[in-house]
Amino acid sequence: MISNNSSPENFIFIQMLGMVNAMKTGNPQVDMLIAMALPYLLNMLRSDLLRWIKKLVAKEVIIVKADFERNITHRSTVTAGGVHVDIDEENYNLCLIKALQLYVYSNCKPDLKQAEMNLTLLGGNSSQQRRNDMSTSDLLKSFSMVERPLSKQWLDVGTFADSPVKLFMEDSLSNGKEDGGNNGGTGSIRDMTIQVKSPSKQSINAFLQVAFDWYTDQLKSMENTDRFLFELESCSSRGREIPNFRRYKLGDDKTFESLFSRQCHDLLTIVDQFESKSGKYRIKGYPHKLGLLLTGPPGTGKTSLIKALAHYTDRHIVNVLLSRISTNASLMNLMFNKKYITNDSGAHSSLDFNRIIYVFEDVDASSDVVKSRKLIAEESAEAGPVEVVEASAAKASKDDNKARKRAQMREKMIAKMRADADGEDKLDLTGLLNALDGVVDTPGRIVIMTSNHPEILDEALVRPGRIDKRLNLGYMIAQDMVEMLEHYFECKVDSKAEIRIRALIQNGMDMTAAELEQLAIEHETTEELIASLEKRE
Repeated sequence: MISNNSSPENFIFIQMLGMVNAMKTGNPQVDMLIAMALPYLLNMLRSDLLRWIKKLVAKEVIIVKADFERNITHRSTVTAGGVHVDIDEENYNLCLIKALQLYVYSNCKPDLKQAEMNLTLLGGNSSQQRRNDMSTSDLLKSFSMVERPLSKQWLDVGTFADSPVKLFMEDSLSNGKEDGGNNGGTGSIRDMTIQVKSPSKQSINAFLQVAFDWYTDQLKSMENTDRFLFELESCSSRGREIPNFRRYKLGDDKTFESLFSRQCHDLLTIVDQFESKSGKYRIKGYPHKLGLLLTGPPGTGKTSLIKALAHYTDRHIVNVLLSRISTNASLMNLMFNKKYITNDSGAHSSLDFNRIIYVFEDVDASSDVVKSRKLIAEESAEAGPVEVVEASAAKASKDDNKARKRAQMREKMIAKMRADADGEDKLDLTGLLNALDGVVDTPGRIVIMTSNHPEILDEALVRPGRIDKRLNLGYMIAQDMVEMLEHYFECKVDSKAEIRIRALIQNGMDMTAAELEQLAIEHETTEELIASLEKRE
């Protein structure tokens, strides 16, 4: 009778007896060897089996171990007109999502059985104006054909930091009414989500950083390095809106190498110190701004100098037309907001002070606010007794009498209060001076004014501190003429020809750079050109 004590050892013993009986051969010696060896073999197999099971279990645990996950989301409102408006203005995840998408499409190249083909412009922020300047073939070369994985699929994007990384993308559009009223019940809600998972969080971080750095480098390589002239089109009188500009591409033809004026080249010393913050500009407290006044008759090279300086400093030009600005607020907005809406797709251009030259061209003819108050007072006195009071007031503005100064300040305060009440802030000299040299710091800013008649400008406008350098670009001297002729005719002007040129100048010939350039076009040799000048005499 079998005992009820059925321990594992008894169970194994019974199994061994059964196996021995089953393996009997009828030969006592062989059966004895089998009976002796079988327990040893079974014990060895059991140990190996247990070790194998332990390894298998450990491997399965690693396989089913939960991965690290990171979610990147972006939510925007899609209006009826198809415009995307970010719901969270401080969320810049859309940029990261685009970086991940383009990196996966362009570099990982997953083996996709199903995918969408997209013709993609990596520099999606490239302006319409720049694309308009490109030929059709060059424009097509800037695009790339990429495979876009279908939404809601896990993709193997590669190994990063020694661990595999997978990515999941989802882009959904829902009715705005389902958003709990946050969308105001209009348009739709677009939700973009990217999930990244990996057994290692370091691998996820490495993948995200690699993708973002690649995207940044790609955009940097496609940055528009062109320089532009921004011409003011419209400006809000209240100064609450960004001014609207037309934008024109600047060329690289006009440089200091094609300017033939000793004063222009002397200016470079100051400009070099200004750009490198050396010399006086390195001293703490010395204002890092540069104001230039270019004077002289038409055609003497004022505009050419501006273009050469813009090329030399690699800056854009903002042409400030005072005739199109009606209030002080609009002028302040133009000079300080650093943003410009251009006519190409309404794109915003954000430019710091050190990327711009502000130009007030022909400032004496653009607005009466720049005219000398003393001159206006004299003109008023000559106009008749009706305007004598205004002339006296202008004169009193310079009076050192404290009582009159206080009265003037009160009048200005009252006038300003009335202007504010009427919603007006008419452009005046004070507003212009504040924009040029007010409380707001403008490090790195260059301002250039040009004038054919500087004598009518108000002294406060051109005083030292606002104007650091004044250049009178008059008629050409003999040396400048010789250098220009040698440049355009690509030959050496001999000493006899130089003597003839000096004689023309001494006899009172007034020659502008523009006139001499025109004559260089009309004549084949320097001899012909000089002879034509002598015939004028």
